Amino acid sequence: MKIYFLFVTLIVVLIGCNTPSSTTSIETISEDSIKPQGIKRGIINVLSAVTDASCNYALFVPNDSCDAYPLIVIFDPHAAGNHAASQYKELAGKYNVVLAASNKIQNNMPSEEFMYFASCIIDDVMQKIPIDSEHVYLMGFSGGARVASFLAQQENIFKGVIGCGAGLTDLVNIKIPDFLYVGMAGFSDFNFPEVYKSENTLRQSSVRANFKYFDGKHEWPPDSIMEYAFIAITLNRKQYTKEIISSYLTKETNLNKKIPVRDAWKKVIGFKSLKDLIETYNGFEVEKLQINSYLDSYEAKMSERNITSSLTKEFTSQTELQKAFAEKDIDWWNKKIKILSVAIGKKNKTPADYRDIRLLNYISIAGYTATSQALKSGDIKQAEKFLNIYRLADPSNPDMIFLTGVYLTINKEYQSAIDSLTLAVQMGFSDKRKWQSERSFIPLKDSLRFIDLEAKLNSMP
Repeated sequence: MKIYFLFVTLIVVLIGCNTPSSTTSIETISEDSIKPQGIKRGIINVLSAVTDASCNYALFVPNDSCDAYPLIVIFDPHAAGNHAASQYKELAGKYNVVLAASNKIQNNMPSEEFMYFASCIIDDVMQKIPIDSEHVYLMGFSGGARVASFLAQQENIFKGVIGCGAGLTDLVNIKIPDFLYVGMAGFSDFNFPEVYKSENTLRQSSVRANFKYFDGKHEWPPDSIMEYAFIAITLNRKQYTKEIISSYLTKETNLNKKIPVRDAWKKVIGFKSLKDLIETYNGFEVEKLQINSYLDSYEAKMSERNITSSLTKEFTSQTELQKAFAEKDIDWWNKKIKILSVAIGKKNKTPADYRDIRLLNYISIAGYTATSQALKSGDIKQAEKFLNIYRLADPSNPDMIFLTGVYLTINKEYQSAIDSLTLAVQMGFSDKRKWQSERSFIPLKDSLRFIDLEAKLNSMP
């Protein structure tokens, strides 16, 4: 396989920038270093690469003019780079990091394509912005996280990966010293178990492993959580003031202390995240003592043991649910999903409640996969069954509503199909690539309703 990561523009620079919150004297350049001058600081710029107009990406450059910035290249599973960059531009401005988020790379793209477009983005950014080539990081969510981990192992030129909503088995090909891996997942994310399992794998490697979890589902982490990754990068660059890091540690420690006893498992996870962050760095002795004191307590050790036991059962349940898609009828699924759904309405959720919610979300993603495969293979009877299971588990999911439109089109229920597709777009469906590649839509092409709907989809950013 051809590797595209041969960046002739990579020049090693070990210099910093002027951080407003920093009291240290760090040299800055006297004039703006952006080329061309049309790129605006402090906002999201939507650009196409000079060498390939189809290589579209969102670029954020901090207001502070620096000799060289760290760079984070972002991959969203639906190629929503503008949205992903917008979520974290405030953090990027605070910590003086350049963001470049692909509007091209998405799920199910062949590896040769996403390797090419990632290379294209990085080359283009480095032609325009002064980048610290020793601190280029890859960030992704879900399928985008898997893209980031894959790319990091193809060429040893990246300093780290921030993987959200997806685990990994290893990073055996990484040879970069102090390579940073930050894993993140919501407690309700169906991929939470595999992300948590990744901790044990990476702790046996030479990778600097950091993990952060939050109350959320399968989604990009909020910026208050993502700050953890920016702090990790700041530490990794060894260009920081102790006050900035200590302030973050104090804030997070106080939040952890407020967690009630019934949620001690969350407190354990929170303190483990802070330990990961500073354990291998000099200083922060007071913070380390406080963190380790709690993690050595009986409460913490019992809570961690319970988490491990619960996740072991969850992996078993996932396997059983996979078999049930083929073996169980819709009545069984209706009862099963009702039982799991009880946890959603609970105010104070136990680890078992979060497990049930994750299993419900697991049924949703499994329903999506099974329905898509059945429709593609032409097994309409099975597709109907899987679609009904998917609908029970996740009735407002736009992908489910889209697949309902595909199913109805194949069954020649054209007006109902367009109704369903219209609802899918209204509910947030925006995958143009999936829409355009759907061959079953050919009979709809002459419908004015379909033409208008397709135009609406194509006009979306």
